[in-house]
Amino acid sequence: MGARTSTRGFTFIELVVVIFLMSAIWLAALTVFESSDSMVQDARVRLRAEAQHRRDLQALTNYLREADISTLAGFDLDGIAVEPSIARVTGADLWDRTYGPTETLRWVAYEQAVDGLGNGGEIQAVTAGGSEVLCDRVLQNGFNIEQQGRNLVLNLTTYYRTDRGRVTTVTGSTVVALRNVE
Repeated sequence: MGARTSTRGFTFIELVVVIFLMSAIWLAALTVFESSDSMVQDARVRLRAEAQHRRDLQALTNYLREADISTLAGFDLDGIAVEPSIARVTGADLWDRTYGPTETLRWVAYEQAVDGLGNGGEIQAVTAGGSEVLCDRVLQNGFNIEQQGRNLVLNLTTYYRTDRGRVTTVTGSTVVALRNVE
């Protein structure tokens, strides 16, 4: 009997090498997929955070445009306020403007801290009769207003947190041109 010389089929070692190489290729592909999925999730969180930030800046801008410059209070010597008080113009008669009650814009903390960011809260317009939430998801020390002549510069830092625990912050400023100046 002669030695077996068949060349059909694969040896066990060849199969192990092929399985190992295929496993390495699948592992590399899975790593790339997970990495790109993570990047997509981060981009979505950032997009939502920036959209929320724009809405908050717009809400505060619309609110402040109704203020009369002569009613602004709470600004320090540098013209910066973290809790400014204003009276919004509600109408006018033949002799003068009419005003609503004096309102203070105040940051109010949430009961629970935001993971990795410290204290989060909301900006409220507080009057003697109650309060109204103007924007939420604002970080502590993430709100102030600078008075520059007849304009107000609104500085705001907000955050967005998903149910999966991803958190991002957005900081921005906008200039509010007051309509009610003399």
